[in-house]
Amino acid sequence: MRFNLFCLWLSVIILFGTSCNSVKEMTYLQDLPEGQSRTVLETIGYTDPLIESGDILSINVTTIDPTTSEAINQSMIIPAIGYSSSNSSVSSQQVISGFPVDDDGDITMNYTGRINVRGLTLSQAREKVETEVAKYFKNAVVNIAYTNFRVTVLGEVNSPGIVVFPRKNVSVLEAIGMSGDLTLQGRRDNVLLIRKMDETHNEYIRLNLNKSEFMSSPYFYLKQGDILYVSPSDSRSVVNNADRIQLISIITSIASTAALITTVILNARK
Repeated sequence: MRFNLFCLWLSVIILFGTSCNSVKEMTYLQDLPEGQSRTVLETIGYTDPLIESGDILSINVTTIDPTTSEAINQSMIIPAIGYSSSNSSVSSQQVISGFPVDDDGDITMNYTGRINVRGLTLSQAREKVETEVAKYFKNAVVNIAYTNFRVTVLGEVNSPGIVVFPRKNVSVLEAIGMSGDLTLQGRRDNVLLIRKMDETHNEYIRLNLNKSEFMSSPYFYLKQGDILYVSPSDSRSVVNNADRIQLISIITSIASTAALITTVILNARK
């Protein structure tokens, strides 16, 4: 009888301990003290990305004459096949409207013609476009933004794919959030960031989302074309908490029944 009870409690303790370990593995920023309601940590400052060939820019020029503004703002229509939007899923029929940066780093606009913007930040590109537009129109106002700031999230996330954001300052956590978060089998301590350095080199960075120090890493904010890959855990067969609780209940019932039967048999022999 005592042996059966010992086996019962041992099974419960082992399952409970395994469950706690699994929950801990799924927790982000584990090193933040739980006893403090507010923690202040230094994070990395945001650095504006530089415009590259293949980027698509949304450029809006406002002039005194609405007709002229409409003409100079006439952009290209580019297929958006395979993209997912940060607002909703993009169908294969959706397109992106904007000014593409060609292989030479140029955009082409009505009136101004070709303007080289590669290697510039958005604010620097805006100033350059304003200078070119000012040759034709007085007091023109120029606004520039990314149309296709995109990252790819693959592996153990609930919605893998390409995500397009309407802004440039996108963090790792935001990209993962837009991909439906990591699955239960995704390793929070081993997220691979792949970043293109030049035409022949890529950079590979391992991020540990369990530690808050990654928020001060220069890789906390993503760049255009970054790829995030979430590797699976070593135990993909680990059940979720609800299944684990059910399993504990079943084992407890079996052990209790076995203990009861053993007790009845021992009493019958007396």
